[in-house]
Amino acid sequence: VRRTLVLRAHADRPFADAAAAEDVLRVTLLGDADAGADEAWGFEAAALGRSHGLIERIGETIDARGVTRVVLPALDDAGSDDERAAIRAAVAAASVRDVDVVLGGEARPAAEAQRALTAAARARTADDERTVTAVISAWNKRDDVRANLLGLRAQTRPFDDVVVVDNHSDDGTARMIRDEFPEVR
Repeated sequence: VRRTLVLRAHADRPFADAAAAEDVLRVTLLGDADAGADEAWGFEAAALGRSHGLIERIGETIDARGVTRVVLPALDDAGSDDERAAIRAAVAAASVRDVDVVLGGEARPAAEAQRALTAAARARTADDERTVTAVISAWNKRDDVRANLLGLRAQTRPFDDVVVVDNHSDDGTARMIRDEFPEVR
């Protein structure tokens, strides 16, 4: 059974088309549920871009419901910063899972969708000469490092470089980084 998660930021925005999905969960991220949504998660306006909780909630829903496809509006169609943040967070959450992402009608594996969003964001900020590097220090904190790296992926202006300094962890942190975050040094 193909399980599809369809997300939108606001109840006043339409859901992206889920097409031929057999089992669909439609979620509104901000405010209350309406006739078109199955659930409303009640995140606060202007908080979506700062919320690890959103990335975690999307990931937990993908895992718990066996979601194989996440459907989102195209980033160019986003009507607000909250909607852009929600799209980036959903793609980041999906990027470490074996699911497809449909962005504006175009389906691709989640990791490929993540790379495409990052490339598009870099192209939009190409005139900005500043460079930003994120550095994370870790020792045996695999899950915390994963949450932080997903948060960095969800940024609307991607970091130019991400470095994790691992102090010889023995909990699989280094392997997780190599397997799930190949862009990280």
